[in-house]
This record gives sequence, structure tokens and C-alpha cells, in this order.
Amino acid sequence: MRLELTAPTTFYVDSSSGNDATGDGSMALPWASLAKAAQWTRDNVDLRGNQLKIKLAAGDYASAWIAGPWVGFADPDSVLIEGDLAAPYSCRINAASGGNALDAAYGARFTLAGVKVTSAYGAGIYSHEGSWVAYHHVEFGACPNGPHLAASKGGSTFDLGDIRISGWATAHLYASDTGEAFSTTGNTDLVGIPYFSAAFAWANFGGNVTSHTKTFNGAAAGKRFWASNRGIIGCASRNTFPGSEPGGMDATGFFLSGDGS
Repeated sequence: MRLELTAPTTFYVDSSSGNDATGDGSMALPWASLAKAAQWTRDNVDLRGNQLKIKLAAGDYASAWIAGPWVGFADPDSVLIEGDLAAPYSCRINAASGGNALDAAYGARFTLAGVKVTSAYGAGIYSHEGSWVAYHHVEFGACPNGPHLAASKGGSTFDLGDIRISGWATAHLYASDTGEAFSTTGNTDLVGIPYFSAAFAWANFGGNVTSHTKTFNGAAAGKRFWASNRGIIGCASRNTFPGSEPGGMDATGFFLSGDGS
């Protein structure tokens, strides 16, 4: 029997004081991991069109694999995973030993806000198999062996507001295999001069990266964009994305700009 929500409801997670075995997601008895909160609420709650918030306390969290949609889901904001909007760096999701910091699969749909994501070997956020991840007030730290954001196999990523980049990666935005990465809302503030070894924005194998109204503040090192293997980059101009080198494409990539450049 699922718990049927009749109003917006918050479940709590605290990596320091929570317990996945004995917690129930209440403020008094929080869970310890994001993975537990996502799995339990997906399997045991019917949103009935109400918002379900997973509230993360300040601290360090292991990576999480989130699969499948929540029952009673109305829109991506129906499930909100939220840390500290004023200080995202205080709530850290880190894939230290491998994989992606946050992996959304098989139609998972939610909004992420108020956290910092890092990964030693994978992506910060990876959306695939029809998943939909929106985000705002997120800080992207170092992902030296993967992109900050990856969309693949019908998955999508969307920004809904301001974000911050404080670490380097293979790319900030990456889309492949019919995945779509949209960066169109608010400001992106770059701290220092992060390096992107492939390109700041990379569309590959039929993926689509789009950015027309996003404002980028600060500098980056590496190519502005790269389109390869039928990948499509769509943006306002060739200088939309930050970088120290011009963007480009291989013989099968596509670049579409609003100003015709």
C-alpha cells in the first residue's frame, strides 16, 4: 500500500546523523543516503500531483543511481532533491571511487538544487534512457575524466537558473545518442579558469547541445564547442560558450547559430 500524498511533503536525509536501516525519512529520523531516499519514495509513495521534496542536510554524500519515475508524478518539479540554495558547496555529492555522482536512468524525472557535484571518473550528472533532470543553484566541481553534465540515449538535462563552475572536466555540457543538453536560463559563473579537455560544449553521435539565452560570466580554457558524428550544437553565436580556442566540428557535425556565424 503506497503512501498517498495530499499536500507537498518533505523527506529528510542527513549523512552525519541519519540511518538507512532505522530511519523513516522524518526530520527526527532521517535517512543517511540520497540513494535510500530516492529508492524508498519511488517504491512506496504516490505523489498524486503533489511535490515530494528530498531535503539534504549539509555534508558529504556518496553517488546515487536513481531509476524510474515516481508514481503520481506531474512535472519535473514534482520531485525536488534540494540541499542548501544559498551555499551549494556545503552539500556535496561525490563519486570518489568511480561512476557518476548522480545517475538518472529509465525515465527518472526530478529537479536538483543546492548541491555541489564532483566525480573522479564519471560525470557529475548523467541522464539517460528517457530520464529528465532539471537543475539550478548547483556547483560543478572537478570531473577530470567525464563531463559535468551528460545526456544520452534519450535523456535530457535542463538548467532552470543560476549555476557555478569551480572545477575542470572533459566538457561542461555533453550530449550523445539522441540525448539533449539545454543551457538556456540564468547565469553560469566560472571560478578561476577551468579547463575542458574536449570542449566546453560537446555534441557527439547525434546528441544535441543548445544554449541561446544563457549568460556565461568568467573564462575557460579549451575549445568553446565541438560537434562530431552527427552531433548538433545550437547557440546564439560562435562565441556563446567560454573557451580559449575556437569551436569547430568534424565532417559530420552540425553547428547552428542564431546570428548565422
